[in-house]
Amino acid sequence: EELDARLDRADFLADMSAGYTALRARRFDEAEAAFARAEAREAGAPEVAEGRRILAAERFAARIERLRAEAEAAERDARWAEAARSYAAALELDRALAFARNGYERTNARAELEAALDATLARPEELNQPGELEAARALLARARAVSEADPKLEDQRDALAELLRLAVIPVPVTLVSDGFTEVRILRE
Repeated sequence: EELDARLDRADFLADMSAGYTALRARRFDEAEAAFARAEAREAGAPEVAEGRRILAAERFAARIERLRAEAEAAERDARWAEAARSYAAALELDRALAFARNGYERTNARAELEAALDATLARPEELNQPGELEAARALLARARAVSEADPKLEDQRDALAELLRLAVIPVPVTLVSDGFTEVRILRE
């Protein structure tokens, strides 16, 4: 019986060791399985609780690291909305993450600017609507204020500048009346 107890303890320690070895190698599922085996051998053992606490912390840190890497890669590639989503996901895990908060603010602003430029460039006819021309000019000023412009932003700035230049060119219109139709031209 004493031999069985010693063997059970040796198996318990082997399972704990396997759990920590797997944890060190970031094989989290394998670590969890080893700690579960140890728990089955010695229910309520404080060593198992400590191993699982460390495992949970390491899994959490790995999720944060993965989200940070995804966000930074997206940001390097000027995929602003994707970067903002990854930073936001990290903030959902921990609101105190300064890198995620700063990254979200930076990339979300660029994502919003990119979306606004895309929308304005997709609807050039809207520049004839009241207030739209001034809104487009303000948008171009915001785009020009970005100091580190990626190629897409540079192209958008150039396209919007050209669109604004064309929007204010007077266009001569010649109307020929049929003598029966009344024509009124309204321009706001």
